[in-house]
Amino acid sequence: MFQVRAPQIEPGFGPGACVGYRPLQSDRHFTVFVDPGHGGYDTGTFGSTTSGAIVNESTATLGVGLDLLGALRQAGFTVVLSRTADTSVVALGPSQGGVLSPDQQHRDLEARVACANAAQAGLLVSIHMNGYSDRSVGGAETIYCAARDFAPASLRLARLVQSSIAASAAVPDRGVLDDAGQGAPTPGAPPDYGHLHLLGPAYPGWNPTPTSMPGVVVEPLFLTDPHEANIAASPDGQTALARALAAAIAAYAESAAPGP
Repeated sequence: MFQVRAPQIEPGFGPGACVGYRPLQSDRHFTVFVDPGHGGYDTGTFGSTTSGAIVNESTATLGVGLDLLGALRQAGFTVVLSRTADTSVVALGPSQGGVLSPDQQHRDLEARVACANAAQAGLLVSIHMNGYSDRSVGGAETIYCAARDFAPASLRLARLVQSSIAASAAVPDRGVLDDAGQGAPTPGAPPDYGHLHLLGPAYPGWNPTPTSMPGVVVEPLFLTDPHEANIAASPDGQTALARALAAAIAAYAESAAPGP
């Protein structure tokens, strides 16, 4: 295990954040940045299983991320995790009534970007879970940014991730989506930005140094669908999602490797 340094992050990373791990098998010399979404006071969306158990997004994404860490290390990858516990990535002071302020949310996103760049990762996978008011809506979707110079590589990664997740979880395939206009904007974001912070291009004063590698945000399940919440809450379900992600990442890395 090693700590990734990003001096521009003030006052620094939180405990257990931006941590790297060496491969356990032969070294592919390829670093993967894995970002379990949300964390700490930011629990993300939530839902309930068919038995009524509550599932938080931040807990489910961390479970998948930790399983993915093990699978990728076994496959020869160096892995950097944005967080390894139920915490924010940037070191934060007290929240406002248990909810992050817009400034704290922005700083936490900036810390994730800085960690990925400092790690010099070859790709980025940010793990989230979806939610919707209609509990019958479910399925997997993978998001990439078409506005970046490396958009073709991100699209290739997104297609691999989407097909692997949809096949593994046996959930509806909602497809690969451009990040433009996807999801609720981060509070305080410029109204004309229209991108996800971890994927989008530079924007002065908001995202001055964006991620420098191909990446995707994957939302493999809807926690608001009780049957899909069962998968997210189950250790076996989290492991299956992690294995599907690991297979897609390995396929991408093989296609991205330079020739002899």
